[in-house]
Amino acid sequence: MKHLLIIFLITLISCSKKVEESNKYIFTSNHPLKLIVQELVSEKSLVQSLIPPNVSEHTFEPKVSDVNKLENASVFIYVSKEIDGWVTKDLQNCVEALYLLPKEQVLLFSNGSVDPHFWTSPRTVVKIIDTLAKLLSLKFPLQKETILKNAEIFKAKLEKLDKKLDSSLSIIKEKPIFLFHPSFLYLIRDYGLKYGGSIEEIPGGEPTPSHISAIINKIKDAKIRSIFSEPQLNPHSAEIIAKETNTKLYQIDPLGVNAKTYEEFVLLNVQQIIEALK
Repeated sequence: MKHLLIIFLITLISCSKKVEESNKYIFTSNHPLKLIVQELVSEKSLVQSLIPPNVSEHTFEPKVSDVNKLENASVFIYVSKEIDGWVTKDLQNCVEALYLLPKEQVLLFSNGSVDPHFWTSPRTVVKIIDTLAKLLSLKFPLQKETILKNAEIFKAKLEKLDKKLDSSLSIIKEKPIFLFHPSFLYLIRDYGLKYGGSIEEIPGGEPTPSHISAIINKIKDAKIRSIFSEPQLNPHSAEIIAKETNTKLYQIDPLGVNAKTYEEFVLLNVQQIIEALK
């Protein structure tokens, strides 16, 4: 009887640990990070993004309730202090995703500040997966085997997606891409595309009249038929420039409002870019 009681208690403790771990959840700062992390964990519903996909990270301000959510999360994965400047030292269990990349892979804007939009390129994202999986497996030891296995599966998906993009984007490699703000520079770099410029030269900064004039001249000189806006930002400047240059305005989304998976997020944007420039 005593032996059975010991077995029962051991089983109860083990089950309690499993329940406790299964109830833990992960927060990410934005939607694309959520899509990436969901590929690694066993329960996708435990991954939540803090910033709504229709809100720009450059203008987001957390509420008290948002901070409370993060304080109660098992881990909070945010992009970087450059874009998520509201993240404070008081928040525990934080992971800064951008700096899981090798230093030489991190891009800079024209003013020398760090470009945080690494998630726009699968060729860059694949470089953080092993480290991210190891960090998550430390937080969720009972899921370690699943997380590491899922990481290998996801890397294979990214490599397949990489080859697909390399082929499909080849038809527009000589055509300059004019963005609303410089949010797709990792994609442009990794696939040998040509960057024409951005309406907002630095994210979050309103373009000056002289900058708008310069962009208009660049677009006219390049004889480009299309430019891009983004759903999180006021399209007024882009609409003015499109009218002045007689170009069509397309929309790409660095936060993936409509994407259910990371692959879908990438392909929706790439298809728009190709459609606009082919």
